[in-house]
Amino acid sequence: MTLLSNTCWKICFFISLWLCHLSSHAQYWDAQEEESLRDRVFFGGSFGARLGTVTHLDLSPLIAYRLTKKLSVGTGAVFQYLADRRYAEPYNTGIYGAKLFGDYKLLQSVFAHSEIEILNLDSEYYGDPVIRNIEASPRFWNTAVFVGGGYQLNIGSRSSVMVLVLWNINQSTESPYKNPVLRLGFNF
Repeated sequence: MTLLSNTCWKICFFISLWLCHLSSHAQYWDAQEEESLRDRVFFGGSFGARLGTVTHLDLSPLIAYRLTKKLSVGTGAVFQYLADRRYAEPYNTGIYGAKLFGDYKLLQSVFAHSEIEILNLDSEYYGDPVIRNIEASPRFWNTAVFVGGGYQLNIGSRSSVMVLVLWNINQSTESPYKNPVLRLGFNF
């Protein structure tokens, strides 16, 4: 394992401990307020489109479970398409992967967010040609570890829109993200 991989796993371990710590200190719901499984599970995600000389399409669905009034955990998929026509030879690629995340409500509409995301990237576009042998491995996996927070605006009894500001603390030259990462998402 490389130093970067060891560091990533240590970060993931400490984020997991942090989430366990938060859940162990969260107050349990009263019997009158107990929600059914259907009320605790929610869906959502984000989507985006940038059209033009550089086209970027993003669809990232998620499913999550509300452990307590304040703590939610979930998983999601990431699907992205990128086309770049700025060069003599146009280029396009697909990006796909998965993520695990946790949200902790600090205030009614403000929450802390941590996430680990693993993406499969095209070596020709994202890889460092000195490090990567493109012909031997045309694609590679990149891990991003995000921490940050967000604001949630409720638009119904079970629906909301969220704005997040995240930092990839595992930033590298091969990452498709530049800090800070801004996201607009929804839940229902």
